[in-house]
Amino acid sequence: MKSNSVIRVKRFNFIWVLLCLLLLLVACGKASPPLDLRKNKARVAEGARLFAANCASCHGAEGQGHAQWRIKKADGNFHPPPLNGSGHTWHHKQEWLIAFVKNGSPVGTMPAWKDKLTLHQIESILAWAQSRWPEWAYKRWLDVNEGN
Repeated sequence: MKSNSVIRVKRFNFIWVLLCLLLLLVACGKASPPLDLRKNKARVAEGARLFAANCASCHGAEGQGHAQWRIKKADGNFHPPPLNGSGHTWHHKQEWLIAFVKNGSPVGTMPAWKDKLTLHQIESILAWAQSRWPEWAYKRWLDVNEGN
C-alpha cells in the first residue's frame, strides 16, 4: 500500500500538468493582436503602390468602392465595397480580411490573390486602407479583433 505522501505528490503533479496544459491551450487559442501598420509610412506607401496596381480598378483609386456596393447585381454578386472606412471592412477581424484577399469573394467578383500577393504585400495593402479609416472605425476594428 502506498503512503499518503506519495499519493499527494502524484496528485499534485497530475494537477500541475493539467494546469500547464490548460494554460497552453488558452494561450494558443488566442488570436494574435492585429498588426498596427497604418502609421508605418513605408508599409502604407508600399500598400498604396500595390493597391493602385492590383485593387484600384475595382475598389476605386481612393478605396471608395462602387456607389451601389450594398445592392446585388443581376448575377447575384455584389459590387466592390469601399475600403476607406465608409463600408464594412472594419467589421471584420484581421485574419478574415487576410483570408478574404487570399481566397477571393464567394459573393462578389473579387479574385483570389494568394498566387500573386505575399502575406507581407496583403498586410501592406490593408495598412494603406486602414490609414484612410476614420479614427472611430479603426478603434472599433481593434475592438472586433479583441473579441469585444
